[in-house]
Amino acid sequence: MPASKEQKRGKCIFCGGLGLSKEHIWSDWLSDRLGPAPHHTNIRGWPKWVPGVRKQLTFTQTAKRMQGPMHQRKIRKVCVTCNTGWMKGAVDRAKPFVERFIEWSIAELPIGDARPLVPWISIATIMAEFTAPDSICFPEQDRKVLYRTKHPPAHWTIAVGRYSGTGLWKTQGYRHRPAMYRLIADDRKSVSGLITHQITTYTIGNLVVYACSTTNRSMVSSLRKVHPKLSTIFPYELADPGRVLPAISDRDMEAISEEFQHAFFNHPKFNFIPAPEGLR
Repeated sequence: MPASKEQKRGKCIFCGGLGLSKEHIWSDWLSDRLGPAPHHTNIRGWPKWVPGVRKQLTFTQTAKRMQGPMHQRKIRKVCVTCNTGWMKGAVDRAKPFVERFIEWSIAELPIGDARPLVPWISIATIMAEFTAPDSICFPEQDRKVLYRTKHPPAHWTIAVGRYSGTGLWKTQGYRHRPAMYRLIADDRKSVSGLITHQITTYTIGNLVVYACSTTNRSMVSSLRKVHPKLSTIFPYELADPGRVLPAISDRDMEAISEEFQHAFFNHPKFNFIPAPEGLR
């Protein structure tokens, strides 16, 4: 069904331009490598703030089997200029690496220069949020930085790994854990601006992607410490092109995707309150 004038009238989430088009969240050429899939698994989690208790969270999550493969999902949030311009360029540069990586033949080879993956992963991670409007967490500024520089902001961490499991994450799986909050000063007389924090984990064939970000500068260094079976590819200076990636099991995937809790509970103590405009 062709897009209505109202649908096309929205503004691009990257450049703010008009004339929206539908864009695949994950590139549709993955169909050639992964083949048809009747479904994919979408795992979503929410932090729940315990009323009246200082710095205490509980977490809930759902694992939903979605119809059709993940790489065929589209959203109408980007303009034609971005879609067919710099975004297409990012996809084209990442494609050779991804095609090799999602196959078993790469298992015993060094990861190599994975820099072409970074913009592609950044785009997909931001776009995927819009499949569930109540979980949108990335600040507009992050999207603007990606658009302007073609690289994610400095407070992002991106890592990849090699999946070998047989469970929910097989072929395609996706988990997103976002939160928004404000810091309270020790004297409780001042409150910070809005802080966002998110961790996204997904699998595409044998490729594991881990992308996290926080605008709380005191937490950035904690989030740099990724699971030992992952290899950091952003920030670029932390990349190790010569590393051979070990196999990641389903149990490993659970630990990797639960880094959200570790980042909060293992971090030096600070006071915070939930932001009403963020996750509830």
